[in-house]
Amino acid sequence: MSNRLVTDSGLPTKWGLEGVKWLEGKNVLLVDDDPTIRDSMKLFFDDEGGRYTSVESAERALEELASGSFDLIISDYKLPGMDGLEFLEIIRESHPTAAKIFITAYGGPGLFSQAEQMGATGCIEKPLTPEKVETCLALIGKTRITRS
Repeated sequence: MSNRLVTDSGLPTKWGLEGVKWLEGKNVLLVDDDPTIRDSMKLFFDDEGGRYTSVESAERALEELASGSFDLIISDYKLPGMDGLEFLEIIRESHPTAAKIFITAYGGPGLFSQAEQMGATGCIEKPLTPEKVETCLALIGKTRITRS
């Protein structure tokens, strides 16, 4: 299991805002059928300087991806129609440079491992909090900087 899994029981040391600087000016796509999560994540990404788009289904996300470029794609697992794992599998090769975060309340080691096999660069166990999102983004950013 990757060290980019963020859960309530295992929050790494807080990275602070420096860890998410890589988001400035980046295009972010969130796929979640919960309007409360879409709205709260919009506030988070507006504060971090990212350009934010949200959709309620994987099918709508595929439409957005066909017409635009995204640097970060965040997908819930339970969605109407296609689920988040199927979505990750479809975009794994078509969007290889985008960071991908898998979020779910139904997680466990097996599900998160599957998400990583489908191309997720980070996983977050719900409930989402700004600290969990920030920590996951910082871990992804640190990995991206290390590779450069």
